[in-house]
Amino acid sequence: MRARQEIIQLGTFIQGIEFHPVPTDQENVHDLVVVIRENVRTGLFTIGGGYGSESGLFGVAEIGDANFLGRAYRLNVHGEIGQRSRRVGQISFASPWVFGTPTSLSASVYSINQRR
Repeated sequence: MRARQEIIQLGTFIQGIEFHPVPTDQENVHDLVVVIRENVRTGLFTIGGGYGSESGLFGVAEIGDANFLGRAYRLNVHGEIGQRSRRVGQISFASPWVFGTPTSLSASVYSINQRR
């Protein structure tokens, strides 16, 4: 048997999956070797800004990773600062598996300070 490549979308950090059947000593029995290629670029960095008549000049920055520690954890740090006392900070974390089950968990901690 020859290797078969499947295109399966498993998230932003999986590039491809290959299945390789390997013959064994038993007739009609094969071992299956699965090769998963991960995307090494899972990070995120954004920066921006603008102007609003209510808030004046403001800036936004965010940094994160979609495969933090190689465990499919998502970690993001987001911040905003404005000319007229606008300050926002947020840290968020998400996990697709909790206690070995396919139960997701997400949590955010944030602080917002805005005066007009």
